[in-house]
Parts: sequence; structure tokens; C-alpha cells
Amino acid sequence: MKKLKLANTSLFLQSILYIFLSSTINAAGIHLEAMQMPAWLERNGEVSALKPGLKLQAGDRIVTGGTGRVLLRIDESGFLKLGEDAHLDMDTLRSPVESDGALNAIFKVSRGALRFTAEDSVFRHKIILHIGNIMATIRGKNTDIWGSAKTKNDTLCLIEGEIAVQSGNDPEYIMDTKKSYYSVSREKHEHAVKSLPELKLTNWMSLTDLESGSGVLVVNGGWAINLMSLAGKMNAKNIMQSMTSAGYPVEIESIDVQGQGMYRLRINGFKSKDDASAFADNFEGVGLIERPWVAPL
Repeated sequence: MKKLKLANTSLFLQSILYIFLSSTINAAGIHLEAMQMPAWLERNGEVSALKPGLKLQAGDRIVTGGTGRVLLRIDESGFLKLGEDAHLDMDTLRSPVESDGALNAIFKVSRGALRFTAEDSVFRHKIILHIGNIMATIRGKNTDIWGSAKTKNDTLCLIEGEIAVQSGNDPEYIMDTKKSYYSVSREKHEHAVKSLPELKLTNWMSLTDLESGSGVLVVNGGWAINLMSLAGKMNAKNIMQSMTSAGYPVEIESIDVQGQGMYRLRINGFKSKDDASAFADNFEGVGLIERPWVAPL
């Protein structure tokens, strides 16, 4: 009887440990909190439209289009924003269980603008950012940086905190002066550190901010746009695949219209009615979409 009780206790403790470890991984993971379309996920050789709620994995690549922007949440203590026409690679991602209680992540931006913020005093994760030819190591809490990778030069701006930066074979440089930036010329292979005027910093930060009222999708967004309704499931599926390939997370919903089964194409999860309306207005008359309409979820 005692052995049975011990066995049951052991199983119970294992179950509790499993639940704890799983919740720890999920809590300290990196997920897509909000976005503007179009944007894509490249994973294991396959390309699909990005969708809020996605959890990132090692080897993932996020690509944004001409109006696309992305907000990634790093547990409850930090976030990463990606601007339009950008490429972000998740080179390494290890959970707290695998890496002494801290999340290890290496982000590589080969094109476009990025902003990284460790906004909480309890932030203790290990983050390395590659912005073009610049490598930045996050050294502490309450760190806020902005960077961009372009054809001719790469830039990293320290908004707040302290970071270590390095480019090529140059020695590591400690940045601890607020509103200063480190710039590297790809043509001349030279770098410079300068102070940044407030207006220029504001303009730079706007390149990575989501634009409320302009088609923002969020986790558990309460609005949708209906694009069209079709009688043929195969036609609906083909159009859906075409639109997801173009970076729009279109879904199919089975509906009944006056006793006839139909298939409706829609995009769910808009942050507000204004976001959904703005996106619907831009999509009106595009391809086979004649008059998309907004609906609450």
C-alpha cells in the first residue's frame, strides 16, 4: 500500500513539474503580438502568411512587405518591432529550461529597421542583435535601441541603457550615452559614433511603430473583414492560397446563404473597427475582391 502511495505521489510530482516547465517555456517565449500586412513566415523551407499569436522557433525568418510591420513580444518584459520591407532571422532560440533560467536569442536583421526594448526591470534574457554588419549585445535591463540595415550603411541608435557593439574586426565599443548612434559604412568599412537630434530619433522610431487605424491585426482582435463568398470550395481554397502567398492570413468559413452552402473568405483579428475599415477600403476593387465589408467577431 505504501509503495502504491509513493508511486502515485511520484507521478503527481512529475505531472506538476511537467506543467511548470511547459508554462515556463511558454511564458518566456517569443510570440507575434501584433502586425500589419503583408508579412510572411519562412519555416523549414515553407512560406506562409504571418498571423498574430505565432510562437517563434529557431531557424524562423520573418519578412515584411511594403506596408508590413511586426511586433514581437518577449514574455512580459520586452518587445521587438520590425519595420516595412525587412528581413529578420531567428538564428538561435533556447528556452529558460535549456539555458540557466534565461531565454537565449540571436536576431539577425539583414534588411530594414528594427527596435528592441527591454522594458521591465526583471529582464534577464540574453539577446544578441545583428543589424547588417553591426553586432549588439544587450548588457542589462531597461535597454532601448533602434537600428537599420541598408545597402550602403548600417545604423544602431541607443535610446536608453547600455550595450556593447562591434563591427567586423573592430574592437568592441561600449555605448552608454543616450540618443547616440553607431554608424558603419559598407563601402568604406568605417564606423562613427554621433549624437542624435530629437527630431531625427522621432522619425526613426516611427518607421517601426504600428500605425493604429491602418489595418493592425492583434491576438484576439475583435473585428474582421469579409472579402467574398463563393459556392465552390475549390475556388475559395485557390484564392485563399493565392492571398496567403501574398502575405495576407486569409481563412475560409463555411456559411449558409438562403439554404445554400457557401464558402466565405475573411481576415480575422483586426484591433479595431477603424483598422478593419481602413484595410477594407484599400482592398476594394483589388483582383476579384469587389466590396469587402467589416464585421465584428
